[in-house]
Amino acid sequence: MQGERLATFDINEVSLTFAGILLGDSPAVDTLTVESDGASYGYVKGANGSVCRYAMNERVIKIKYKVLGSSSDNQKLSAQLTLDEASGTGAGVGAILLKDNNGASLYAGPGWIEGLPANAIGQQRGDVEWTLVMVRKVGSAVVGGN
Repeated sequence: MQGERLATFDINEVSLTFAGILLGDSPAVDTLTVESDGASYGYVKGANGSVCRYAMNERVIKIKYKVLGSSSDNQKLSAQLTLDEASGTGAGVGAILLKDNNGASLYAGPGWIEGLPANAIGQQRGDVEWTLVMVRKVGSAVVGGN
């Protein structure tokens, strides 16, 4: 029938690499959220109804990566953050590649870890959410379907 479409998705077909480290050994239920840090364009309106659109040149993307507290990814990311903080020279900046092999979504560019995440420790081991900050070039971030 025309207009009917079946898409298939499997989280195991999504890969995240940061600074040469393949992440994803113990994903939580909601593993990845990608969001722009601001608008691509802004605008001003004149009193007579005219509109002027201007480029914001916003190129920062934040990737929130949630893993189980028991994941070894926490140690890998902690080590990378420690390297960055200890060096003072940007040694913790590395290439980020987020790719959805189910479809066409792709995010690529240099980035770093924003800082230490919150870490809840109690009767149950909670999730840990890391934030990677990525600088994109035009065309290096694609939101694709499956």
